[in-house]
Amino acid sequence: MRQGQGHYSEQVRNESYRETLDDQETLNDLCRKILWQLISGPKTLQELAVILGKKESSICGRLNELKEDEWVIATKEAKWNEETKRNNTLWDISPEKFKTRQLEIF
Repeated sequence: MRQGQGHYSEQVRNESYRETLDDQETLNDLCRKILWQLISGPKTLQELAVILGKKESSICGRLNELKEDEWVIATKEAKWNEETKRNNTLWDISPEKFKTRQLEIF
């Protein structure tokens, strides 16, 4: 089976993320799980809570920690939540944290 365009660059990106996360002894387990979920793309706090099976308050606290340490950023995009009838902020991995590690691979 032929690999899609960009397949290998995605492998390199994911390996970079994995190595960077494994080097960080200061991140607690839930923070790591949140970062792993964000590798596949931006998600809302509510989506992360459902995926990880945790309360939103637990996820919110970890996102704030990750934001303070510049691991994640609140994007300028929002996603409509039908349940709450509000826009929810999308969170994504901070590209600056992983930039150095990706340059080392190449």
